Amino acid sequence: MSSGKYIVTGVKRFILAIRWRHICAVPKLVLGVVIVSALTNCSPHLSLLDRVKLEGVLHVATTNSPTTCYQGVGGPAGYECGLLQRLADHLGVRLQLHYFGNAQAVLLAVIDHHAEVGSASIIVNDTQALRVHFTTPLREVTQQLVYHQGKTRSKSLDDLHGQIEVVTNSAAAVALVQHLTKHPTLEWKTTSMLGSEDLLYRVAQGTLTYTVASSDLIDINQHYYPDLKSAFDLSAPEPIAWALRRSADESLYDAVQGFIDGLGKTGLARLHDQYFNGRDNLDYLGVVRFSTDVQNLLPEYEKDFKASAKANGFDWRLLASLGYQESHWNPDAVSFTGVQGLMMLTNATATQLQIADRKNPQQSIKGAARYLSQLLQSLPDSIKQPDRTWMALASYNMGLGHLLDARILAQKRGGNPDLWKDVSTVLPLLMQDHWFSQTRYGYARGSEALAYVDNIRSYYDILIWITGGQSALVDNQVPTPKS
Repeated sequence: MSSGKYIVTGVKRFILAIRWRHICAVPKLVLGVVIVSALTNCSPHLSLLDRVKLEGVLHVATTNSPTTCYQGVGGPAGYECGLLQRLADHLGVRLQLHYFGNAQAVLLAVIDHHAEVGSASIIVNDTQALRVHFTTPLREVTQQLVYHQGKTRSKSLDDLHGQIEVVTNSAAAVALVQHLTKHPTLEWKTTSMLGSEDLLYRVAQGTLTYTVASSDLIDINQHYYPDLKSAFDLSAPEPIAWALRRSADESLYDAVQGFIDGLGKTGLARLHDQYFNGRDNLDYLGVVRFSTDVQNLLPEYEKDFKASAKANGFDWRLLASLGYQESHWNPDAVSFTGVQGLMMLTNATATQLQIADRKNPQQSIKGAARYLSQLLQSLPDSIKQPDRTWMALASYNMGLGHLLDARILAQKRGGNPDLWKDVSTVLPLLMQDHWFSQTRYGYARGSEALAYVDNIRSYYDILIWITGGQSALVDNQVPTPKS
């Protein structure tokens, strides 16, 4: 190894132990002749971008939210998380997320050198721009008044018939304040105990007349609560951007900005649609299509479903129903989050299961059967069938950790954590700040997982009817572990 390589190795180890921002503050630290020669006077020749690449990590401050980052079944997920992972890949470094309670805390983390990038659905404003350097906007949102579809739609702030409640110091609260000049009698209630998704849920349930939320968050929640409707905008479009610390060294900022410019408006818009457009739930037309596909597509894979299901001790029709929910039995399916194949395995899951080719239908089915079997075995023995299977399927969709969080919430609320009917009722709570902030794994698309399981159950029932026989999910049965 050359002496130059020794210097780089020594510097990298030093950086991993002590962040670059502290190097100049530790002159008494004995670094060794090689490291001192490389870092004398905190050499200006090494830019911030070079330092990040040398450490091999991009530190990002963010929030636990569906519009930013949350823990998905295959790792961090969410619109901004998807972009951040692409950025890290572009820079050739590892993405390290640091979660904070709100956007203001994220900005402070960037300013105080705890992270290089702040990503938290941050609305660009002139005041903050004095302290941080904003990228060009990733998207735009508007603050909208939200009501329940069953109520009369208000057309202006002069036409309200109930209470408005918003989160304290939120963009929604700011939007309302800006309307006081023209509407001096306008009143609303603020809360620091609930988040925007909690308030949207209350409007959907009819226990709150109005709230104000950003358009992107409303888009996500309307998929789960179709009775949520936007009455009108309360703000002009507001740009959302990433924030970096202001510095004379703009090398990292230029690299981040170059990455965004490379995506272009079309690339950003396409990614936005992938994350914020809802997925269809099973309806009458879905049933008709499924019945048709049973005749036309299933025969090609039926033998593989039967073999893999038998090897893992469960009904092949359940495995086939899972496959249909995942890809409509399309071996070439690829999702925007990177899962692939007929059973839509994540890369991490495929690697763990030693599946060489996720797009090979036989390997995909075999891997999914083993993974579902692992999930079934990971659940407490106190959970009997068929509840055990429904919970395993929910875990397949959103991750085992989130399912375990839901069981704890169900118990806290007086339910039985071993019964699917009790656990399923709290799954939507994993989307509400008040509840997911109490959990270990945080935000999850619980309503999506609930619809996911409901769809599979419907497909399973139809397959039982078509193929004849009875369900193999015997009440109170606990599966026997496979060797």
